Amino acid sequence: MNSKNEERDIRKAEDSLFKEWALRRHPFATDGCADPKMYRKSQQKIVFVLKERNWGHTIEDQRELQAGGCTEIVEERDIFNSWWTLMAKWAEVLLPNQNTYESWQQVQKSFMPSPKMTAEERNKWINERNKEALGKCACIQLKKAPGGGELNKEDLFTVVKQDKSFLLHQFSIYSPHFIVSCGSNDNWSIFTRILFENPKINQTMALITSSCS
Repeated sequence: MNSKNEERDIRKAEDSLFKEWALRRHPFATDGCADPKMYRKSQQKIVFVLKERNWGHTIEDQRELQAGGCTEIVEERDIFNSWWTLMAKWAEVLLPNQNTYESWQQVQKSFMPSPKMTAEERNKWINERNKEALGKCACIQLKKAPGGGELNKEDLFTVVKQDKSFLLHQFSIYSPHFIVSCGSNDNWSIFTRILFENPKINQTMALITSSCS
């Protein structure tokens, strides 16, 4: 299979899955692979897993939207505002492209927009810079319907249990070498208790040093 077909297949598989998924979760926000071409070129296929997008809705708001029966699909695969910058830096380090960095300070500097930019130019630049870095991987929200400013753990676990088959299908689209659990231990609990039953867990000790100079 050539590269263009692979890229189309990733996007086609996502769209097909999301269309079916949106019948259960609504409004439904897309996620996944921002740039299939860059993802295909990555030597290591990495998927970052997050909990839910913060749309500022209370649990009551979310349940009302869910009960409304709307199958609206909100395209979010190109939205990488400043909230995503730290994760974009991780991706830049884990999956370097043409850039070579000698320190974390250099990585941080590469994500700093020019002070001469207008607010509009700055926001656009940040979005494109973050997308450039995160396009080399895939980013998945466990809960595709809108969330609130504060996580409701019970609601999240319930949704993941209900959507388990969809989530596993989405993972399979990317055939990742690594799945990175982001945030608190909630995601890890979901992996070991819900998504992947009876996992074999290998632990290792590593010493990480960094220079602040």
